[in-house]
Amino acid sequence: HGILLLTSESEASPTVVKEALAAKRYVVSVDVGDVNQWIQDPRCGRVCASDPKAILQALLAGASVIEQKQYFNPVDLGAISEEKIMQRVLDEYIHLLAEPSKITQSGQ
Repeated sequence: HGILLLTSESEASPTVVKEALAAKRYVVSVDVGDVNQWIQDPRCGRVCASDPKAILQALLAGASVIEQKQYFNPVDLGAISEEKIMQRVLDEYIHLLAEPSKITQSGQ
């Protein structure tokens, strides 16, 4: 059983995290994009600061969870399906179109 380590400085919604969760892999990630929405239970992963000591501590905690066979994934994997994600994006666009005052154009 492995650990996914994500140290990206910039992400929106990293697919690799969702793939790791779907594969029942422990995830250690810096706080980037929407990772903190997917990793909320320390039995499936940790979101940490982007400094080496914090990352090391999170990796050691993950290794301990795996070693003690305490891995648990409370994430609703159906919520990370392509269809669900695209529906949320479409819903957001529909919401914005319904309220044109929230849409700003550059240069205005």
